[in-house]
Amino acid sequence: MDGATTALAEMEAAGSPEQKQLQDQQAATVDFDQKNVLPIYEVLASADQQRIAANAGDVFHFATKARERMFRVEAILKVGRYRFDAARQADQIAAPRFLRRLSDDPDPAVRAAAGAAAGLTVEEYRMIH
Repeated sequence: MDGATTALAEMEAAGSPEQKQLQDQQAATVDFDQKNVLPIYEVLASADQQRIAANAGDVFHFATKARERMFRVEAILKVGRYRFDAARQADQIAAPRFLRRLSDDPDPAVRAAAGAAAGLTVEEYRMIH
């Protein structure tokens, strides 16, 4: 969407109300991404041990309750990595059970993510980090 509004704004006459509206929409989209999407993604993608320790509960919550499918799938994949890198042993122990529970989710993307996360080997994990 970011690129689309920029391209559409460039197609409008310079200084036109339509161009201004598209530029405003582009700025709002970038602002939304910076404030709402990026902070969540940074937690889900992080390999930093302090961030992993501080956000494990949030990741488990996103894996079950996120309304955005992409965030839910990313959180599930992160739970798979918790088997190897969670700061607390309880999170490492809970991860496989948690993933088994998700293996019969009605959403096929969630089931696939749970299967991939549960099947992650230590060698594959090491290639990620």
